[in-house]
Amino acid sequence: MFTFTRKERRALLLLAWTIILLTGLRSWWSQTNVPLQLFPASIDEGSSSQTGRMAASPAEAPRQLDDGARPAGMSDPEASEFQSEGESARARQPFDPNEAGVEEMKAAGLPGKVAYTIKRYREKGGRFYQKTDLLKIYDMTDSLFARVEHLILLTEQKPLPETPNARITININAADEEQWTYLPGIGKGYARRICKFRDALGGFASVQQVGETFGLPDSTFRRILPQLQPGEFRPGVRINEWDAAQLAAHPYIHPKEARILVNFRNQHGAYQADRDVRRALMMMDSLRLNRLLPYLDYTAEGPTQN
Repeated sequence: MFTFTRKERRALLLLAWTIILLTGLRSWWSQTNVPLQLFPASIDEGSSSQTGRMAASPAEAPRQLDDGARPAGMSDPEASEFQSEGESARARQPFDPNEAGVEEMKAAGLPGKVAYTIKRYREKGGRFYQKTDLLKIYDMTDSLFARVEHLILLTEQKPLPETPNARITININAADEEQWTYLPGIGKGYARRICKFRDALGGFASVQQVGETFGLPDSTFRRILPQLQPGEFRPGVRINEWDAAQLAAHPYIHPKEARILVNFRNQHGAYQADRDVRRALMMMDSLRLNRLLPYLDYTAEGPTQN
């Protein structure tokens, strides 16, 4: 006699219940008079519309692309501003990537992210000498470059002194902001910071101090170090005459240390040499103290000791 195993009986029972359930569902569906629609009408309409577009003649393809269709392979930074491509193409204006502001570059068709990257690149000393130089900018894809290439204007670059291959050297205490920009990696922003720091110090006592400029990358400083020449330097901190506020204005002297210097001078008389300052500023960081000492002028006499 043929018999089913326990597993087979369970399978048959499950199959029977499935058939009953489907039969009941079909009967209920037919009574509700609701048409069975596997996909929403909006999707069908979209498919029909898309099919109609695909069926359009090849001559219409460029017009459809200008109307806002996103080309395959376009990256997100481009796609975010591609929708108005056709509408704004006629209004675009040429731009100089070495001079144009962010808004001007955006008006020319560059995404904001790319425009800001170009701006930061210039601030770090970067320059564009030919149109294809823009391709080294992050997010500047080939397709985006192709759309703005005809709008790129590059003004004639100011020649460096002597020959293009000459190694430029500058006097660290005499060079102005423009001369600093001749060095590799130094743009207008860094040049301004270097000169401002130098003025606050009262001049650079050594070329190593250029590397202390706020925000200047160590890699950039090491790159320009061989091109820096020491300049004439004279101590300018009148330690026996200045009050605490004047002393604290120097980058190497904190307000608390300035008060200590004045109090020590009032108690012990005028400073005669570096050893006197070391006694007064025993708690000061030795590295910063050694940087400060070359700036101290002991020539004037302070208050006499009681």
